[in-house]
Amino acid sequence: MDPVTHSLLGATLAYARCGRQLGRTAALVGGLTALSPDADVFIRSAADPLIAIVHHRGFTHSLLFAPVGAAIVAALWLFRPTWRDRSRWLALWRCGLLAYFSHCLLDAATSYGTQLFWPLTNHRFGWDWISVIDPFVTVTLLVGLVFALIRPHRRPALIAASIALGYIALGAVQHARGVAALRDIAASRGHVLERHEVMPTLANNIIWRTLYVHDGQIWSDRLRLGWFSSTTVREGWSLPSIRLEDLTAQEQARNQRRSFERFAWFSDHWVARSPVDASILADMRYSLSTEAFDPIWGIRFTPPSDPTEIVWLNRTRDRKIDPGELWTEIIGRDPRFRPVDSEPHTADSSPNRGSFVHIAQQPGPAHVAGVDPLDPEPGIRNQRRRVAIEMTSTRQPLPDRGEPPLQESHVALRREPVLDEQQPARRLQDAPHVGQRQFRIGNRTERPGQHDGVKAGGIQRHPLRRCLRDGDWQQSAGRCVAGHRSEPGRGLQPDDFGDRGTVQGQIFP
Repeated sequence: MDPVTHSLLGATLAYARCGRQLGRTAALVGGLTALSPDADVFIRSAADPLIAIVHHRGFTHSLLFAPVGAAIVAALWLFRPTWRDRSRWLALWRCGLLAYFSHCLLDAATSYGTQLFWPLTNHRFGWDWISVIDPFVTVTLLVGLVFALIRPHRRPALIAASIALGYIALGAVQHARGVAALRDIAASRGHVLERHEVMPTLANNIIWRTLYVHDGQIWSDRLRLGWFSSTTVREGWSLPSIRLEDLTAQEQARNQRRSFERFAWFSDHWVARSPVDASILADMRYSLSTEAFDPIWGIRFTPPSDPTEIVWLNRTRDRKIDPGELWTEIIGRDPRFRPVDSEPHTADSSPNRGSFVHIAQQPGPAHVAGVDPLDPEPGIRNQRRRVAIEMTSTRQPLPDRGEPPLQESHVALRREPVLDEQQPARRLQDAPHVGQRQFRIGNRTERPGQHDGVKAGGIQRHPLRRCLRDGDWQQSAGRCVAGHRSEPGRGLQPDDFGDRGTVQGQIFP
């Protein structure tokens, strides 16, 4: 959790518990003691970058170390003679101990991982109940503490602490809902949850990021868990997880200090190669992107001549959140979310199947993150724009399902909307397809076709080539150009050419 919230929670709890006996000193000692566990950030080594992440939230965050940590902070008051009285100092220590416990438990309520019972175990507890930054908790504690110190009275502090703890308890309920929804999502895909994690996104407990492993693949989705509405999902991506035996020979040779094992332990074994750079072994729990795997941090093995075994890569400063997009998701107006369905999806029963059709109607090919962009040939004279279309079933991860449905780039396209959003079918149908029409090609999406595939037709360009080659511009292609420019939505018609074009080709992803 962020240091400000830690300090406010420690001060609020300390004042609510010990304010009558210690006065405002209770808030001061509580705030300072609640900050002290994070002193482990100063543990680091230039020769081994993993020392810092291995020891952060380590022994200083252990509940067993809390009495010692609280005593160290309380000892600062011994420099004043008035606090050397044994009973007063013990009251100060108990006040600090409560604040120290609050830090350890609040960190464990996040997803990062905290060694609560070091040295008995090095297990990193992460309950995924609250985000590492949540303004609701921070502002609530700040307001309550300020009112309590101004009055002065403990009641505002008690109310603020109760609201904050109730909000964290609500996060635990939301987490349980998310786990149940994730099981339904996996069941709808015919998957078995080998491991899973459901984490709140930044600054709220409505939008959650989910991860699970099935057959060596890490699957990620995005859930909306409305307080008073049903659960919806925005389906994401998958990529293969990485284990020790999956390292390259060069990486295994450099793994002398067990760097991979330590990093895998730190990331709770959510390790995969970065889609951006395969040399980076990244923690997939956190992503810069809401749509794909774009890891925030990871490690890369160095060449044998380098004195350090690995380099630590941290892109935390590159993390940018679009408040407008997040708010749209929170209030439930993002059309990419759909209801969670626990029924397995097959070719014959897919009540909510849909397709994404990606279109670029500006110069240049379409681009979808994680997919090699289409690059059609430059258009001929009757093409005012280069248009690339890509279609994929939403039930399959990109890029395996992505295929260009038009075989020929020298075809005028109807400039009509394809899919503004994912649309559920009105009856049991297969995946939508690009319609195949006689004597012309349009890019309007039709209702589902057969074999869960994409059907498309392409007009043979041989007649067009022949008319250009034979110089019959005025009689043939000229009419096509004039008609196309005057009617932007008009496709190629059969009488635009000397002989009729034939419709051919079916493409199945």
